[in-house]
Amino acid sequence: MVACSRLTRLIVTRAYFFRLRHVVWLLATPFFLPLPHETMDAFDFVIVGGSIAGLTAAYALRQAGHRVLVLERRERDAVMEGGLRVPPNMTCLLKTLPQGPELLEAYGWRCSAITFINCESQQTIGRLQLIEEVMTDLGCYYYMVPYEKLYNFLRDLCESSGAQIRFQTDIVAIRLGRNAKPTVVTSTGESIKADILVGADGRASIVRDALLELNLDADSADESDFDDCRSEGSTLSLPPDLHEIVGGTCCINISAVQDQPDLMEIANSTEFTYWPGTDLFVSGHRCGPDLFVVSIVWTNGLHTEDTDSDWRPEPLILNDRDAESFRLQDARLKRLVSYATTCHRTIQQIPKIPRVTDPNTRVIIIGDAAHSTPIHCSHNSSLAVEDGFALGRIFSHIKCKTQIPFFLSAFHQIRHKRGLAVEAAELAGIAASTFGPGPARDARDKQLALMSSANGNGEVEDEVVAAVWADYLMQFNYNAIEAVEDWWLTWGKLNKDC
Repeated sequence: MVACSRLTRLIVTRAYFFRLRHVVWLLATPFFLPLPHETMDAFDFVIVGGSIAGLTAAYALRQAGHRVLVLERRERDAVMEGGLRVPPNMTCLLKTLPQGPELLEAYGWRCSAITFINCESQQTIGRLQLIEEVMTDLGCYYYMVPYEKLYNFLRDLCESSGAQIRFQTDIVAIRLGRNAKPTVVTSTGESIKADILVGADGRASIVRDALLELNLDADSADESDFDDCRSEGSTLSLPPDLHEIVGGTCCINISAVQDQPDLMEIANSTEFTYWPGTDLFVSGHRCGPDLFVVSIVWTNGLHTEDTDSDWRPEPLILNDRDAESFRLQDARLKRLVSYATTCHRTIQQIPKIPRVTDPNTRVIIIGDAAHSTPIHCSHNSSLAVEDGFALGRIFSHIKCKTQIPFFLSAFHQIRHKRGLAVEAAELAGIAASTFGPGPARDARDKQLALMSSANGNGEVEDEVVAAVWADYLMQFNYNAIEAVEDWWLTWGKLNKDC
């Protein structure tokens, strides 16, 4: 156990006694799961979706000794636009991959602070400095990375590990049944059977639909599960139920604005900036050496005519209502958005997902298929990577086929509650970022104002810093591999024999 600073201990105490746990070997060595036991059975995993979650799981399962086939609808070299936020809990996992630290140093943009600016007055409401003392204790930093760079890195890693990836493969049906191998049917009529089926096919997951239709519908879920996790997820007030979040994301090449000093002041910032507004918020951040990403999110439920879209080589088109709500934003930010070369719109439903596995039919869902975490927030990608690492780690312990239901149940126990807690914190953050004028916004601004003084340099009380950091640390201070190993030491060994 590495000793933590007094400041970090205070923060952790404030954050419901969460512990900072450091595994020195984990941070110092590449990610090699324990070699399979000589009596271990190797299983056939079929992963639907070559997403970040799918590729991470494929590599982790290969390292655990299993056979893996990934089915992806896109072309191998499809254009991958956009950027990813890589918080410390995700950074710590990526750093354990071969060449992972080099990837982050070459293409990551290290975040130094999270800043909130009033969209009407353009005054800074608060700034959370990512204090070096705390980040050092966490063992990892917060990065922003281009989606394409991480995707290509994981794809190449999977292929070099022996995982098979079949691109341009559309799945049209999923067949699940008790005592039968799960089967996927492609658009060409081919049926592919698996020992275990993994759905990593995103928000419109065909695997999730089949899973929920077969055994549990959302209405039958244990509501206490959701309520408990929502109450644990954040110390902020939870929002009213959000059923839909509409967003637009723009990518700006740095080279397009490098001759404009006022725009480069924004583009070169190492801060992750939010502009809160009424029923919307805008966020912007540098993403690697060549890209700046701006996201606009609406929560008022009025965008009924909008549709999901893939990335398009054109600026984000704002209709009259969008333009009216966006007119109060920073004039420089609006000019920056006008230089966008690609954009897309998203409509994200926020369903309650009662289970992420079904032991009877040997199916698992991960990533966006399993979680309703908002895609425009900090932890959408980190949950996907955590899922992949956790899946590989759990199935590095399996010895025989009769253990499959037990291990699938374990995955649900470990990952579902974590996902719900993160979702609750992210939704609370969205709600707080979109308050209209009134007491709720005033209270939010007062809390955010603490950030500017809570810089951890001794100018304010450590207890103030701890109060400001509590929500963030509850999400940052999590290690998916440790969570699996804790489960294994407590429960797994009870069923270690076939």
